[in-house]
Amino acid sequence: MAKWFGKAPNSKAVRSSKIQSVQSTDEALIDVSNQQLTTQLKMIDLTSEDLRIIHAIQPMIVEHIDEIIEAFYTTIVDVSVLKNIIIEHSTVERLRGTLKQHIIEIFSGRINSEYIQKRLRIAEVHQRIGLEPKWYIGSFQNLQNTFLKIIHHYAQDNQQSLTYGKAITKLLNFEQQLVIEAYEKQNIEQMERYNKQIREEVKHKIGLVSQELAALTEQTSASTEQLIASSSHVNESFLHSANMAQASRQLALIGSEKISDLKRRIESIYQRSLQMESSVAQLILSSEQISSIVRIVQQISGQTKLLSLNAGIEAARAGKHGAGFAVVAGEVKKLSEDSSKAVKQISELVQLSNAHTQEVVQSIEEVKHLVELGQHESEQTRERFDHILLSLESSMNEMNKVELELEELVRVIEEVGSSTTKVASSAEDLNAATQNF
Repeated sequence: MAKWFGKAPNSKAVRSSKIQSVQSTDEALIDVSNQQLTTQLKMIDLTSEDLRIIHAIQPMIVEHIDEIIEAFYTTIVDVSVLKNIIIEHSTVERLRGTLKQHIIEIFSGRINSEYIQKRLRIAEVHQRIGLEPKWYIGSFQNLQNTFLKIIHHYAQDNQQSLTYGKAITKLLNFEQQLVIEAYEKQNIEQMERYNKQIREEVKHKIGLVSQELAALTEQTSASTEQLIASSSHVNESFLHSANMAQASRQLALIGSEKISDLKRRIESIYQRSLQMESSVAQLILSSEQISSIVRIVQQISGQTKLLSLNAGIEAARAGKHGAGFAVVAGEVKKLSEDSSKAVKQISELVQLSNAHTQEVVQSIEEVKHLVELGQHESEQTRERFDHILLSLESSMNEMNKVELELEELVRVIEEVGSSTTKVASSAEDLNAATQNF
């Protein structure tokens, strides 16, 4: 116990000082008009005689008051929670004076309305600074142990120590009842105020939320209706797109067939161009043969001309006898000249024909090249059409899936609209309920 209350009272003082006998008096030491407090006093058997005993102890308490307070606050500041409360709301020095006065008043031996009101103010202060009841009770037990220890050292015998100890215990118990009860009332009032504030705030917030929810559900309902209409329109547009895709697929099939026909025609043109190339080759060969014949004819014409010249010379030598031969020689010369002209014309025509033939050959080569390009392009076009058909087939499958999903979406949106209506009704019920909260 020494660690709580400091050093024990000096033994010499104990031997030299004794508790004086309690003097009876007619003075009213208990002046309480409240019936409940009277009942509490009767329950713990706190009487005027106990208060006279308490008052007789007061001088010894005053004598050791500084030691009691020093030991008390030395223990208090070791508790971090209590130390922080003291630092925040007051100082130890200030509280020392307050506690000193309080202890002296406890041993005044008088309970009246002023005594009661002071205990109620103590409870109010404790509640305001946040001191929990357990610390108050612990502190009081600390003081009670100190008081009993002092009585034990000053009492004449054990019976007197017991009598005076019981009186102190009764009074301190009554004081704790007053403070704790007031403390609880303060807490209850604060909780009621807090609960009322919370209820008002909750009521206000629920009202706002329900109003906002009602407004929101109305907007949601309108938006849902609009969404239903839009989704129906989208569904119709999608079905139209699906029909268009189906039509495109049919056109793509027709286009693919046309490309196949075109490819066959180009192949036929290519084969015809090969035949033309063969025919032109035969024509070139024939032109070469004609040229060879023309050259032979030119040689014959030259020899005939030479022969007619020799025949004319011989006819001139023969005189009259060569006159007929000279006519024949002239005709032969004329025939040679005509043949030469005809051969020249034929040669020119053959050259012109060869030139045209070369142009035809070049044109055929160009046609072959274009036909080959056409074949290549038609093949690529056919492949593209095949890809288009595959894509359209895939798109048609996806469109079928999307169509089912759109139908499900429309159904879900309709359910959302129905749920929104229920939420709006619930919001109205909630708003009505908050009015009676």
